[in-house]
Amino acid sequence: MNTKCIIFDLDGTLVDSLLDLTNSMNYAMQRLNLPTHTPEEYLPLIGYGRQKFAMLAVPPEKIDLADKVLDIMWKHYEENCCVLTKPYPQIPEVIGKLKKNGIVLAVLTNKDQKTAEVITKHYFGNDTFKVIVGATRTTAPKPQPNAILQILSDMNCPCENAVMVGDSEVDIQTGKNAKIYTIAATWGFRSAQILREQNPDKMLDFPLEIIEAVN
Repeated sequence: MNTKCIIFDLDGTLVDSLLDLTNSMNYAMQRLNLPTHTPEEYLPLIGYGRQKFAMLAVPPEKIDLADKVLDIMWKHYEENCCVLTKPYPQIPEVIGKLKKNGIVLAVLTNKDQKTAEVITKHYFGNDTFKVIVGATRTTAPKPQPNAILQILSDMNCPCENAVMVGDSEVDIQTGKNAKIYTIAATWGFRSAQILREQNPDKMLDFPLEIIEAVN
């Protein structure tokens, strides 16, 4: 395939942010005397945006506290989003090789725009990704294809030359909705079985495999 542009999800694909997300959510839960959870318990709750994360984290009988949990959690997270978060092994090497090969890179995440930019630039520099798109009041969240189509338009890249790489069912659905090639990353937050059920064009177990997959 003649790949010109690759759009990456952020959490669970480029970086392992689970511990920072866990610590911030548990901080909020403790402040409101709600039960905390392990990182493994939070895993399936991540990827749908912060509002959904909070709603799923609180007990059903305390759903009225979800907005308060979110407010406390996100203020804490904005100040602590780069404490334990780190790029997955091989990811920096892959990103470097893709750029060297002339492929234009972008990030599309349901994380809010500000934090998405902070994390991406902290770990990969200011100029690695041409476009970083996170959640805003006017951005249609994944799996709606609007953001992908806008990214491709901004980068003058046809759909047939674009790839979406992500670790969740939401990412694969988004790529399919935009009618671009999809790669499922099994090293992230979802199991291989969940990803397989989405029928991605390719499933990869290691980031370095991306290089060959997009050639």
